[in-house]
Amino acid sequence: MKLNRFKLAALAVGCLLAQLPAANAVVVVGSGPDISHLVIEAPDFGNPLEYEYHYTYNASSPLDTYSMLAAIDGAQSNLSFDLINFGSAGSPNYYLDAVTFNSITVANTNSPFWAQWVSGGGSGYPTASPIASGTWIEGSGISSPYRTLAPGSWDGFIYNGDYNPNPPYNLTSAPPSIAPVPEPATMTLFILSGLGIVLNRRRHA
Repeated sequence: MKLNRFKLAALAVGCLLAQLPAANAVVVVGSGPDISHLVIEAPDFGNPLEYEYHYTYNASSPLDTYSMLAAIDGAQSNLSFDLINFGSAGSPNYYLDAVTFNSITVANTNSPFWAQWVSGGGSGYPTASPIASGTWIEGSGISSPYRTLAPGSWDGFIYNGDYNPNPPYNLTSAPPSIAPVPEPATMTLFILSGLGIVLNRRRHA
């Protein structure tokens, strides 16, 4: 009976993972005890790209998405980012302008363009405010003081933004297909570890 319970739980996990969007293997960049995540999604790249950025968090001087992109760009020979500064040299306000992956470049146009979505950390004007984790909200640029990272934060860039050049000049975009939670492999380990603890307790009860 215990074995049947485990099989049923494992089957449920498998069904859950089968419903999650496909992605390329998660690429790990950097070192340190804290992790922030980056998702890059464009039809020309195929499945979404997902990166784990490892670093040491400093609450008095938190990193921004600009720093994370620079670290990932420097570590990956097949990936690079072009940024555009809507601020000044002394007070930059960077946004993503183009991404090159495996020699394929996808650059901003009025429609579509690279839309930014964030989860966790801080985001907003005139300075970043704490935002909730676990769900995507539209971002506000990639550089401090408008965007700051925190352990477990996510940044998603998806090439589906649409700009209306007529009043009310609104911008629209759908969020990335990958939810801002630990990747399926990590989720599976957590779930199976929990199941193992439960089964072990029942066996010794």
